[in-house]
Amino acid sequence: MTKGANNVDRSREWADLKERYLRPPSQRPTSSARGLHHFALLCNNVEETIIFYQDLLEMPLVELFENRDYQGSTHFFFDVGHGNYLAYFDFPGLYVGEYQEVIGGLHHIALSVEKSKWDRLVVKLETAGIEIQIVNDSSAYFAGPNGERLELLTYPLNDMYGNVIGAPAVDLITTLRSTGAVRQFTDEGVSDDVLFRILDSARFAPNGGNRQAWKVIAVKDKTLRTTLADLYAGPWAQYQALGAAGLTPWSPYGDRTAENEIIAEHERNAGSAQTTDEFVNALFNAPIVLAIVADLENLVATDRDLDRPTMAVGASIYPFAWNILLAARAEGLGGVITTMHVRIEPEVKNLLAIPDHFALAAVIVIGHPEQTISKLRRGAVDSFTTVDRFTGPALVELPNTHRTQP
Repeated sequence: MTKGANNVDRSREWADLKERYLRPPSQRPTSSARGLHHFALLCNNVEETIIFYQDLLEMPLVELFENRDYQGSTHFFFDVGHGNYLAYFDFPGLYVGEYQEVIGGLHHIALSVEKSKWDRLVVKLETAGIEIQIVNDSSAYFAGPNGERLELLTYPLNDMYGNVIGAPAVDLITTLRSTGAVRQFTDEGVSDDVLFRILDSARFAPNGGNRQAWKVIAVKDKTLRTTLADLYAGPWAQYQALGAAGLTPWSPYGDRTAENEIIAEHERNAGSAQTTDEFVNALFNAPIVLAIVADLENLVATDRDLDRPTMAVGASIYPFAWNILLAARAEGLGGVITTMHVRIEPEVKNLLAIPDHFALAAVIVIGHPEQTISKLRRGAVDSFTTVDRFTGPALVELPNTHRTQP
């Protein structure tokens, strides 16, 4: 650590400031700001700046247009993750001096990246001949193409040297449009503190009568996880075989005779060979594995007496499961809700000592994603929404409709 010029111990001063001004989370007022819209800097050369951020640092250019306040000036933006943007201007013909550190001025910009990406970007920067200062194998300091000081660090967005900074920030619309199923994870662990925060947020999910009929089992024991992987492998292989045959696996209105024939043929071809593949083993080596079970004595099944499989009870359980994924996303994590174990529920209930009146609703696996997904493929609104009746006209987008995102 670099010592200050006066080399004075200020620990007592800092403790006093925290005591007087740092309020407990429950006593902090809601911020008046909706968020950091963008951070704007000046550049010397637009193209060089784009190449540096988009190609070298892998932070894509998302918009470019003329500066509203200065004719001929370019205003352009880079996606730095989590709904945040770093913006630049150029001012042709206007002399702007070189960067200097001044009181009230910019010291540096710190950008959070996962450790595996940090390692890759450091190599790219070094290969490009850019001078880097590495600190504790977690921070990389270097200068951008315009002299701006940048830091790549491996700490999560609300963590600094192990100190929690406020609460995890989340942009709801971005999260809703980009939270897909994640099944491949890095080796980075997830602490119990993070898991607790995830569940503490997820518990506010809407549910019938506020009965909160869910129970969560966090599976940590390696032997239990191995058994869960082995149990998963059978239904997973059957699911793939049925899908490959052009069927919707286990559809309530599916052809059960055809399903049984396909599964029997698959099992004959597979023989007695071990079917727990690398994908399944990796899935259950994720940092977090949660079994979500539902108290059947405390669920309202309004469609219980209809001549079809019940659907209504899920409305009191699956919003909670979805909230877990959303809360995990706010922590920089990803995951997947799988119901494959429901096919062999008795074995899972026996393994995890689940009482008879509880049903296995899902297993949720969570970790640090190997790859961050920013766009998902889904059907357009007019492909699934009609007006007044099932056969009514599609709900179409009006010409002047403002979308939050494309």
